[in-house]
Amino acid sequence: MAQGVPPLKIFQAAVSLRNRLLRLIGRMVPPEVNIFEHAWGMWRTQMVATAARLRLADLLAGGPKTLAELAAEAGAHPESLERLLRALRSWGFFEQRKDGRYALNRAAEPLRTGVAGSMRDLAIFAGSKSMVLAWAHLEEAVRTGQSGYQAAFGGSYWDGLRNDPEASKVFDGAMLAVTSLDVPVIASGFDFSRHATVCDVAGGVGTLLAGILERYPKLTGAVFDAPAVEGRARDFMRQRGLETRAQVIAGDFFEAVPVGFDVYLLRNILHDWDDQGAARILAVVRRAMKPGAVLLISEMVLVEGASDPFVGKMLDLNMMALLGGKERSPAQFGRLLGEGGFRLVKVHPMASPNSLVEAAAA
Repeated sequence: MAQGVPPLKIFQAAVSLRNRLLRLIGRMVPPEVNIFEHAWGMWRTQMVATAARLRLADLLAGGPKTLAELAAEAGAHPESLERLLRALRSWGFFEQRKDGRYALNRAAEPLRTGVAGSMRDLAIFAGSKSMVLAWAHLEEAVRTGQSGYQAAFGGSYWDGLRNDPEASKVFDGAMLAVTSLDVPVIASGFDFSRHATVCDVAGGVGTLLAGILERYPKLTGAVFDAPAVEGRARDFMRQRGLETRAQVIAGDFFEAVPVGFDVYLLRNILHDWDDQGAARILAVVRRAMKPGAVLLISEMVLVEGASDPFVGKMLDLNMMALLGGKERSPAQFGRLLGEGGFRLVKVHPMASPNSLVEAAAA
C-alpha cells in the first residue's frame, strides 16, 4: 500500500458509511430545514475563501495573535474580522485561546501558503468571481447547453485565464493542490512496472509524473503541456532529481502529443470538454500510440442510477457551469472512447473519488 493511501475496501466502506449517515441526517430534519441549509452553501465557500485571501492562516503560523494584531496585519476591519472568525470557528477552523487571542489549528493549516497539502489556492479559486458568476448562470447552462461562464462573460473560461495572469496563477495552484492529493492514489492504483515509459498529457509541471517515477525507479517518462508551463516543469523535475528520467515537451494536445510511449495519462482533462472536444483529444492521442500502448484516464466516473451522494455529481455541474464539460459514466466513456479510436478495457476503482479508466487502441 502506498504511503497515505488506505486500502480500497476500507475507503469504500468509509464512503458507504458516510453516505448512510448523510441520508439519515437528511431524513431527521424537516425538509424545509434541509432546503435552507443546502440553499446557502455559498456562505461557507465565501467564508473559507475570504480567510484564504486574507492570509489568516499564514499570519497565525508564527503563533497566536490578538484581534487587533491580526486585523492590522490582514488589512481588515476589526469587528468584521471578529465576526468572520466567529463563523469560521463554528465550523472548526482556527481557535480562540482563553486570553482571547486567535490561533491556527489543524483544520485551518491547509489554508497556509506553500506548505505540504496547501489548499489555499483551491479555496480562493472556489470563491472567485468567475466561479460565482458561472454558477449564478447555471440555469442558462441547463436551458441552453452552453456553459454558465459563457453566459456570464461572453467567452470561454480558458480565454478568461489567458487575459488574467493572477486568476491563472490561482487556477494553477488549485489544480496542483488537487493533483497532489491524487498522486499516491494513481501511482498505487495501476501497475506501471509492466511498462517502460509513460507520458502525462497536459500534466502541468509534472507533479503526477514525478510521483509515478519515484514509485517505479525503472520507469522513464515525459510531461506534455503548453509552452507557458515548460520552464516551470523543467525546474520542478530538477528539484525532484528526475531530470534524467523525465522529458518536458511543449505543445497543443489538439494538434499532436509525443509519440511512442507505453502508457498515456489523461488526468482530469477530458471532463473539461464536451464530447466533441474530448473525442478530438482522444483521436490525437490515438495517432501517437504504438501497438500495445495503454491509455489511462483518471476522472470521477458516474454510476448510472446510483442515488448516493457523490462529489462527482457536483463536479459534473461545475464542469457544466464553468467550462461546458462533463463527468461521464462507464457507458458514456465507452461511446466516447469508440469515437476516438479506442475500446474500454476496465474501470479501476481507487481509494479516491477518481477512478482509472483503462483503454486500448480499437
